[in-house]
Amino acid sequence: MSHELDKIEFSDGAKLRIIQDESPESPREWDNLATMVMLHKLYNLGDKHHYSDFDSWDALKAQIESTHDVEVILPVRMYDHSGIALSTGSGYPFNCPWDSVMVGFIFVTSESIKSCFGDVTIDDEFRSKITQQMQGELETYNQYLAGDVWGFILEIPKPACETCGHVEYEEDSCWGFYGSDPLENGMADHFPEKYREELKSR
Repeated sequence: MSHELDKIEFSDGAKLRIIQDESPESPREWDNLATMVMLHKLYNLGDKHHYSDFDSWDALKAQIESTHDVEVILPVRMYDHSGIALSTGSGYPFNCPWDSVMVGFIFVTSESIKSCFGDVTIDDEFRSKITQQMQGELETYNQYLAGDVWGFILEIPKPACETCGHVEYEEDSCWGFYGSDPLENGMADHFPEKYREELKSR
């Protein structure tokens, strides 16, 4: 059964239901800037890759850097406790000795940068921007892993029947919004403007 996050009734009687997307597309299927190479015995994480045999994480990193022209590479840790979360940081809870473990790397190559941005100067400031985008891709992937992907059903009332007063509704729906806030995840962009404005005023 689908999990319903919220149900909102607007001033004109329209009804909005925000419902968990039970079959979302993995964001790793998108045209991403970064590549995620992760290895874990129980979970199939990140992107498809050919890496398998390595003696240490440093050895895996060396393999990646010898195979690709890497501009930025960051370690990825996993916290596994009532769900999976990934991070490039090592603070709590990703430093937990029982539920946290290193799982791989996220990296960006010069080829990927050129494909996305064209010929640019790759200096420290640009690498900082690239790192922020890598963190954004990891955050979106975390939302996917956590089931934090949603859809909506919006029922908009038609004019009432002049004879009996019965009201029928016109239904609109869309799915695949990462994150639960309809004003931040792009969901509200699919609503008529009056409903977007009413949501903002709540």
